[in-house]
Order: sequence, then structure tokens, then C-alpha cells
Amino acid sequence: MFRKKTVKTIFELTHEKYRNKIPISYEEYVILLSTNDEIWFEYKELEYQVNRSDSDTTSMIVSRINGSKYTVVRVEDYQSIVDLLHNFRVDGLLIKEIWSKTSIK
Repeated sequence: MFRKKTVKTIFELTHEKYRNKIPISYEEYVILLSTNDEIWFEYKELEYQVNRSDSDTTSMIVSRINGSKYTVVRVEDYQSIVDLLHNFRVDGLLIKEIWSKTSIK
């Protein structure tokens, strides 16, 4: 029997997976980004975080963490989440293209 899930239910299930460090799909990642949560992921020993400022700027912050040392490697600003998802590249690839090789931070 097919059971419809509400947007709230989908968000709650996705957020619970993320909070428990259970892998999420790229689509679930996009859902979490739309909620303004700080969502972190790791790829090739770098940590990626989307940050939204009060000036309506969406930034991708890329950092290297070595023990307790936190070093910002790269910051790129975008007009929106959609702009970031369509234009931010890692090793020449979009987030969607590397997502299966990322881990939840």
C-alpha cells in the first residue's frame, strides 16, 4: 500500500539520518540546505559547509581540520543555494557528481 509522506515527515526523517551520521542522498542534502541548517560533509579530507549570511549571500566554506587545527582553504560566494549547487565545483565536478563519495560530518 502506497503511503504519502508530508514535507514535514520527509524533512524530519532526513534530518534524523543526518544527525545520526547515516548517509543521505544528494536530494536529501538539498532538502536540508533549504532549511537553513548548517550541513557539513567531507570529501577527500576536506570539510565543506554551506553558510548563509545576513546579506543574502550563500557561501561554500572549504576547510582542512587536523586535530584541533582548523584552516579555511577556500570560500566562494553565491547569490543563492541554487546558484551554488549549479556552479560550485570540486575537482571540476558539481557536488551532485561527487556526492556518492562524500561522508557526513
